[in-house]
Amino acid sequence: MNKAISIPYPWQQQSWQTFLKQVEQDRLPHALLLSGQQGIGKSHYAHSMADYLLCQTPKSGLACGQCRSCQLNHVNTHPDKWVITLEDNAKQIKVDQIRQLSSVISETARQAGRKVVILEPAEGLNINAANALLKSLEEPTKDTFFILVSHRVNSVMATICSRCQLLPLSAPDTPSAITWLKELGYQKDIELVLSLAAGAPLLAQSFYDETLLELLESFYSGLSALQEQSMIPITLAADWAPFDLEQLLNHWFLLIHRIIIAQTDTNSVNDPQEPTLEFVKALRIIEHQANVFNPQWLYRFADKLLVTKNQLANGANINKQLLLEELLLDWCAILKLSQSIDVNVA
Repeated sequence: MNKAISIPYPWQQQSWQTFLKQVEQDRLPHALLLSGQQGIGKSHYAHSMADYLLCQTPKSGLACGQCRSCQLNHVNTHPDKWVITLEDNAKQIKVDQIRQLSSVISETARQAGRKVVILEPAEGLNINAANALLKSLEEPTKDTFFILVSHRVNSVMATICSRCQLLPLSAPDTPSAITWLKELGYQKDIELVLSLAAGAPLLAQSFYDETLLELLESFYSGLSALQEQSMIPITLAADWAPFDLEQLLNHWFLLIHRIIIAQTDTNSVNDPQEPTLEFVKALRIIEHQANVFNPQWLYRFADKLLVTKNQLANGANINKQLLLEELLLDWCAILKLSQSIDVNVA
C-alpha cells in the first residue's frame, strides 16, 4: 500500500463503512459538510474520502495506492482533485479562489472518473466566496463531489449548510486515543495532555511538537508566574508577542475549561504521577489553586476571548501587543478580585 494514500483513523471506521456503502449504492451526497472539534482528523478523513473516490481500482475498502490516480495523488498533482483553503495566512477564503474553481470543475474529468473538491475551513468563506460557491453546490456537474470541513459549523453560512449533508465526526474514547498516541511513541504525561486537548488525539499529538512546546511552556509558566506575582503583564505580553495569537487564545480557552473542571472535580488534579513536561508542571500549579478563580469572571473572560477570535476570523487588524497586555491585565484582575467581588452575569 502506498503510504501517501490517506487511510481513515481507527476511530473513524464506523463512519467510513457508511461512506463505502453510500458509494457502492450510488447514494453518496454530492456535497458533505464534515464537522467536529479541532484535532480529531476531519481533514485527514476528507482526503481519505477523496483518495477513494478518485482511485480507479479500490481494494478492501481503501484506495489501492498503485493506479494512475493514486500515483497522481501521491505527488499532489491529480487534475481532478482541488483543495481550497486559506492562502498566505489569509483569514478568509476569497471569491477569486471560488471563481477559479468554478471554471475548472465545469470541465470533463481529466482521468475519466470522478472530480472531488475539498474546502477547508467552510467557516472561512467570506460572503462573496460563499455566494459564488452556491451555484456549484446547487447544480453540480456529473460525478463531482464537494467535501467541506468545518471546526465551527455554527459559523458556516446557512445557505452553504442547507446545500450540504452534515456529517458530524467525533473524538475517540479516551482508551483508544491513548493507545493511538502510545503506538506513535508518545509517553510523557499522555493522559493529562489528551485531557488538556479535550480528547482530540491529533491536537494532543501536536502538544509534543518542539515548536508548540515552546509556546505551551511560555503560556503556562507565564500565567503561573502571574499567579505567584513574580511577573507583570507587560513583560509577559512581550514574551508572548512572537507566538501565534489564535493559538494563544485557543490554549486560554482550554485552560479555562481545565480550571472549571478542577473546581468541581478535585480528582482531576490529584494525579499521583509527577509531571514530566515543563508546561504540565506549570499547569498543575494553576489547577491546584483553581479555587482562586470565580467562575462568573472566567465565563466573562471567555466571552471576551471569543469576541476577539471572531474579530480575527473576520480579518480585523489587531495590535497584538496591546491586546495581550489588555487580556493579561484582565486576568490579573480576575486573580485579585474574583474572591472578593460578586459579579452578576446576565
